[in-house]
Amino acid sequence: MKKKLLCMLLAFTLVAGVVSCVSAKVMLSIATAGENSTYHKFGKTLAGLITKTGRITCTAETTGGSVENIRILSDPDEKNELAVAQSDVLFMALHSQAMFTSFPVKNLRALAAIYDEPFFIVATKKSGVKTVRDLKGRRVSLGRAGSGGAADAELLFKAADLDLSKDFQSILYGKYEVLINSFLNDQVDAGVIMGIGNLQQVLTSCKNCNLRVVPISGDLASKMTAKYPFFFTRKFAKGALGANVGEVSTLSVKAVLVAPSKLSNADVSDVLSTLWGNVDKLRKLSPELKSLNIAQATKGVGIPLHPGAAKFYQNRKGK
Repeated sequence: MKKKLLCMLLAFTLVAGVVSCVSAKVMLSIATAGENSTYHKFGKTLAGLITKTGRITCTAETTGGSVENIRILSDPDEKNELAVAQSDVLFMALHSQAMFTSFPVKNLRALAAIYDEPFFIVATKKSGVKTVRDLKGRRVSLGRAGSGGAADAELLFKAADLDLSKDFQSILYGKYEVLINSFLNDQVDAGVIMGIGNLQQVLTSCKNCNLRVVPISGDLASKMTAKYPFFFTRKFAKGALGANVGEVSTLSVKAVLVAPSKLSNADVSDVLSTLWGNVDKLRKLSPELKSLNIAQATKGVGIPLHPGAAKFYQNRKGK
């Protein structure tokens, strides 16, 4: 009888252990952007690689991009959601600026800077726009309402002494497809574009629109980088952005992988081990991701590092 009871107790313990292991499976998701975006390509691929490691099941979500992703992570109880977002938007969220003035988000922490996201202004040559200040009185597209690009444009215009409410003939908001159609139908003079891939899409789709990339340089660029720590300057050689594009100086921010502060250090370590262990695969996903480099992982992220990320990078330095 005692032997039978002991066997039953052992069996129950084994079953309970199996149930415990199953319930201990970590479920994570990554908020990205539209399906054709670099954010989504990166997030979907990384999620698959994380899932293959076995301890964590990870999926990628299609979203509206940086601002929406930050709002998803804004719940103070959130702990199982990752996201990709622009460093400028992260900084604004943490400091209750721009679209976050009445919606402060304090629980965001950086895991890794992924790649550069240059900020471009493209204008038709017939508009006569050659500098940012030449945009006064013109018809301008700022991208999606509430997007990081639109917020950056407002900061830039303010630095250039341009009043968004009265110094432009019209302001248009919408996806890049809207900008493309507006250029093709002569409905805008200039548009704001974030990222090399998006710029090349617009230039290719509007190759008969006679467009130029407007430089952001000199005193205006210096003013922006001095005031806003998430901006840095980028210079592209002639032909680097397209066969018919000359040398271009502009501003750039970082695309950053972020997590809520409550995500465990162990989960952060596993995510980062997977990310930096598969750099070659991720670099092949888009032109932007070719710059993915662990040496740049903590630079320009705009918000504090997650403690687990800080420990991860510190441990790597010690090896």
